Amino acid sequence: MKRLGLKVSIFITVTLLIFGSCKNESTNEEYVKKVQLKSETIAVGIYKPTGINTLNLNYIAETIKIDAGMVFVTLTDADLLKTKLENIDVLIIPGLDIDTEILALDDEIESILKNFIQTNGKSVIALSNGGKFIACSQQKSINLTDVKIKEKQLPTKGLITFNLTKNGESIFSELIGYDNLYSFYNGNSILEIEGDTINNKIIAQIQVEDISIPIIIQAKCGLGKILFISTQFETTPGMRWVIPRMIRWLQAKSINKYQTNIVRPDLYDSRWFITEQIEKEIDQLKLVLSNGSKNEVLDAIDKVSNYYPWFFAEDIRPYLIGRNDDLKLMAAEFLVNNEYTLALNDFDTAIKTERNKKNKALLREYKAALQQMIEQN
Repeated sequence: MKRLGLKVSIFITVTLLIFGSCKNESTNEEYVKKVQLKSETIAVGIYKPTGINTLNLNYIAETIKIDAGMVFVTLTDADLLKTKLENIDVLIIPGLDIDTEILALDDEIESILKNFIQTNGKSVIALSNGGKFIACSQQKSINLTDVKIKEKQLPTKGLITFNLTKNGESIFSELIGYDNLYSFYNGNSILEIEGDTINNKIIAQIQVEDISIPIIIQAKCGLGKILFISTQFETTPGMRWVIPRMIRWLQAKSINKYQTNIVRPDLYDSRWFITEQIEKEIDQLKLVLSNGSKNEVLDAIDKVSNYYPWFFAEDIRPYLIGRNDDLKLMAAEFLVNNEYTLALNDFDTAIKTERNKKNKALLREYKAALQQMIEQN
C-alpha cells in the first residue's frame, strides 16, 4: 500500500451549502416528510432491522453527506411500518453481523419492501451480506432476484484489487485507465448470479485465480432495481464517493463530479491482507494509542500508515480534543487525510477550547479541509 503519511493540502476558500441530516430516530417521521419540499433532493433511508447488529451504519451515513443533493434518515422496523417508505427514493441495507441470527422479515415489512421495489420502481442498495433479506436461495429471504450471497467463501480480508466492466466504466469515468482499483473487503460474502442473467448487470468484479467474481451487481426487480455491493467502500478513503455516485445512477440523476479531495483512486498501489500476525500488530498499536506516552503515541500514529489507517481513526480521534498540542495537530492531520468526517464536531470543540492562536488557525484550516469533503455539488 502506498504510505498515506500525514500530508494533506489545505484548501479553505469554499462556500458550502448546509443540508440538514437526520440522525435522531425520534424525528424520523417529521424529517422524511420534509424531503417532499425539494423534488430534486434524493431521499435515502438506511435500514436498521430490529434486533440485528448492522455494520458501518455511521460510515454509510457519512458517504451520503458527500453529496449536497441527498438527505438520509435511519429507519427501524417500526419506521417502515409507520411510513411505508412513502418518501424514500433509495433504501440502503447495511452489512449484518454474521454472528447474529437472521430472522425472517415480518410479513408486513416484506410486503412494504416488495411494493417499494417492484410496484413503485424504487431502488435498494444491499451492502456486504445485507442482501440476505432479498437475495435468491437465501434462508428466510423474500427471493426478489437471481443474485445469491455466499458467506465465508474467500479467506481474503483487507485491501483488494478490482476492475470495472464496461457497465461500470459508464458510471465511473474517473476510474477508467487504472490497472487496479482498491476497496476494503471483509471477506465474509461473495455474490453469484443464478439462473437468468438478462436482468442482472455486473458493474465491478475481482479476479480470484482464473475466476471473475462480481462485487457490484445491479438486478432489475419489477419496476425497481436492487444493487448488491460486497465490498466496504464506506470504509475506503479515496473511494467512499462510490456510494453516493451509485445512488445517483440508480435514480437516473445527473452524475455529479465529486472533488479530487475525495476521488483518490491512486491513494493505494498494492493489495494488503490481514493475517493473524497483522492482527496481533494492529492490536498492539491500538494498545499503545490508548495507553502510551506522548512519544509512544506519536510513533504509533506514524506507524499505522503501514497498515490500514482507517482501523485506527477512532483510537486517534480523542487526541483531537486532548491537551497535548503535538498529538492534537497530528490527530487533526490524520483525520483529514483519512476523510474522517465523523470528527467534524470534534474539530469544533478543539477550536473552541484552543488558546494558542497559531494552533487555533491550523485547526480551522484542517476543519475547512474536512468540511470540503461533504455537501459537494
